[in-house]
Amino acid sequence: MASTGLSNVSDTTLSTAIGDEEFWNDLLEFIEDGKVIPIVGQGVTTIAPSNELLAPWLAGKLARSLSIDRTELSSDASLNDVVCQYLLRGGSSETVYKRLHRILLQDCPKPGKTLEQLVSIDKFRLFLSTTFDSLLETAINTVRFGGEFGTRVCAYSPYADPVDLPARMKYLSGSTVYHILGKSSKQEGDFVVWEDDMLEFILGLHRHLKDDLPNLAKDLKDQKLHCLALGLNFSDWLVRFFLRAARQDRLTDSVKRIDYIAEEGGGVWNDGLVIFSGL
Repeated sequence: MASTGLSNVSDTTLSTAIGDEEFWNDLLEFIEDGKVIPIVGQGVTTIAPSNELLAPWLAGKLARSLSIDRTELSSDASLNDVVCQYLLRGGSSETVYKRLHRILLQDCPKPGKTLEQLVSIDKFRLFLSTTFDSLLETAINTVRFGGEFGTRVCAYSPYADPVDLPARMKYLSGSTVYHILGKSSKQEGDFVVWEDDMLEFILGLHRHLKDDLPNLAKDLKDQKLHCLALGLNFSDWLVRFFLRAARQDRLTDSVKRIDYIAEEGGGVWNDGLVIFSGL
């Protein structure tokens, strides 16, 4: 995600934070006070033992499962690229979701170091996940509950009855993961795989948040809470749509709200971390 694109959202409030000690102190204080909601993306969803990203691994697995020759794809092909190639060949979209779900059930590695470090921050009680895998939940169960099941998991889909948080974040006990872009299942439409899904989910969130997901909506809109988006790896326009749907307001109208976006420049987010504030 390029800073030049997002800087157009609000030039007066956007600032680069690297090296700003007061910025880091503010963020750490917000976290310590339990006022930060981490939004976890594929750029921090890593797998053991090498701490590589899940997304490229999954794209490769899916391509082989669908009998797509990797020479037909670029070396850094995404899931979206694989799905597009498969559908252009006349493949069934329903097959894509079933194959992905099976891969995750049968072959998915354990969470990587980056995810485990993230969930070790015990002040994070609510995690919003933009990925459809269970690695974040597994990492929390491993780090916080000794490998036992202890994490509450909720998922949104625009094609099913909306599932809200059981309570506002400040009243939640334990650890909760909310899959805001759906969670893996055999059913097509239950989770975001490619860009067509993404558009439908964002439009659905815009439609459902206020009336059907009141607890989630109030937390996302609360001026006293701050979202920390980590490794979303969305294009600039998609970040704008996603944040607009989540905030339920014009981005430039929320000047009192400070959110943080952390994006990597070509690796796991620890390397080359760029954070923007004041969106």
